[in-house]
Amino acid sequence: MYLFSRMRVHNGQNGGSTRAAFVNAATVATKVTGIQTFTWQVSYHPMGNGWMTSARVETQAQLEDAWAKLAANSEMLDAMEEVARLAPSPPVDNIARIVGGSLGDRPAMIVRATIATAAPGQMGPAVGWLVQMATAGSAALGVPIAASMNVAGTYGGMALISSYESAEQVDQVADKLMVDESLQQMIADGAHLFAGESSQIMLRRMN
Repeated sequence: MYLFSRMRVHNGQNGGSTRAAFVNAATVATKVTGIQTFTWQVSYHPMGNGWMTSARVETQAQLEDAWAKLAANSEMLDAMEEVARLAPSPPVDNIARIVGGSLGDRPAMIVRATIATAAPGQMGPAVGWLVQMATAGSAALGVPIAASMNVAGTYGGMALISSYESAEQVDQVADKLMVDESLQQMIADGAHLFAGESSQIMLRRMN
């Protein structure tokens, strides 16, 4: 499975109108392609807060076919133009392959993604650690956790994607993680596999 995302940084102006434009674009994309498309409010991203659109596909060929349909649809082009008007920052696209764990059957209400980049020469070990962390973390914490690796976007970019149904569940899982010695040791053991600092972003589903 692959996860496509497109993010635009937003300065906070016209928040309601911008949200409506993104949700409308996702609705039109779902109608045109038959692929469920979702809108997210993004917080704590290194680039800044903003809005993101995402979709799951089984193959990259399926994604290319969807792009062709969207590019030929006037309603979609109008929706994308409105999004660009309200959030004029350049879009940042990413395609990640799910290499382990699970995203859950349907996107959750809240998603937290921990993003990092593999250190030079550590791509293979980093992927292995990521898959182990997703599996062990999901079992210990009781929420779906997926491991992803970029196939487009930042080279060597990887993420652990945790899914939650409420803010309360986010807090409960954070408390569990802090006292789970096994998971804390796994995190410490894997630190050398990644370059620089990791970052965490929070996504809240809007549709």
